[in-house]
Amino acid sequence: MGWMIRAFREPSEDARLRVLDRATVYDRTFVPALATRATVFRLLGREDDAAKVVERCLDIAPSAVGCLEARATSLETGGKCAQAEDDVRRWLDLQPESRAAHELLASLLAGQERPVEAVREALGGADGGAQGGQFLDMVSMLRGGALPMLGGDFTEVVRVAKAEALRVSASPNLSDHFLPASTQVLAYSEAGDMAGAGDVAMDYLARCAAWGQSPMHEAFMVAAAARAGRLAPTNAERRIAAAFRTLVTLGGREPDAWLMTYAWSTDTPREARAAISVLDQIHAPLPPNFQSAKARTFFLAGRGELASPILEKLTRWCSLELMNTRNWAQSHLYLGELDEQKGDTAGACDHYAKVLARWGHARPRSVTADEARARSKAIGCVAHEEKH
Repeated sequence: MGWMIRAFREPSEDARLRVLDRATVYDRTFVPALATRATVFRLLGREDDAAKVVERCLDIAPSAVGCLEARATSLETGGKCAQAEDDVRRWLDLQPESRAAHELLASLLAGQERPVEAVREALGGADGGAQGGQFLDMVSMLRGGALPMLGGDFTEVVRVAKAEALRVSASPNLSDHFLPASTQVLAYSEAGDMAGAGDVAMDYLARCAAWGQSPMHEAFMVAAAARAGRLAPTNAERRIAAAFRTLVTLGGREPDAWLMTYAWSTDTPREARAAISVLDQIHAPLPPNFQSAKARTFFLAGRGELASPILEKLTRWCSLELMNTRNWAQSHLYLGELDEQKGDTAGACDHYAKVLARWGHARPRSVTADEARARSKAIGCVAHEEKH
């Protein structure tokens, strides 16, 4: 399957598609290449093209797992959760032990507001084997950390993340350390404990040189440390700018480097304005990835007209609620504020209600839910039942 790896390593859309074309030059019905082609189209934001390839693939091989996975993923990013669930269940009939299928099913159940217990049960069916999928890079935290994050138990999220950090303490792999550390930063930040987030960020920055260089990860932690008052803002700005330049020097395109450093580390209006000032000097289109970071940066910088279509798309994405509940909740909060600005009180109330239904009883608290509750009260939203 070297052609598949080469396709995803190519830097441009045309180059990736040329690799896939070569894979099917002798057999236009080569199912693995069709499934991968659909995935490439989807990652490039070409959903219509992805759908056409998937349907062709399933016409040729109705039981092809790769094609079922590709269609389920396209359906869930388009907000067609129930239809995606049907495909995943067909996939599980064919591969009942597939970890990727169980994880996608769990995400789809979360996106349809099924009980946390059902989501946990779906994950419990995964065998933990070597089969991969779009969630493979977050498997270790998905089982233990994503579920309490979904339920708003940030104390449990931190506990699980600390246990994971201890488990991988001897690993030389930078990502093994970043995932539990960043999970703690997000949980502490959402609970309003900036000191806790800052402590984790500073500890990571002090030790990360032993695991290798990652300008993207460093930018994230530098910003978190600065928000906690552990680094001077000017120092943080210099370090994030240096991370951006390093990625460009290493061969990255400026738009990609901007997303991976400035946008991904942004969580306040000040940071967003600084990020936008850099983006305004980049005269190239942004790629279709890092949607949540992109939308958050635009919104916090006061560019709601750019943030709104991305946020609308994100809140239709079935799996986002489990994959990153904080992004899902923030997206609804931001859309509520944008609806307020348009005078759409009913729309705003609906978005705030979704945040409160998910995190209204978070432990110890949720700053996103606090903001949604305050805004909901200010505009006179009808009282609603918050789920426990």
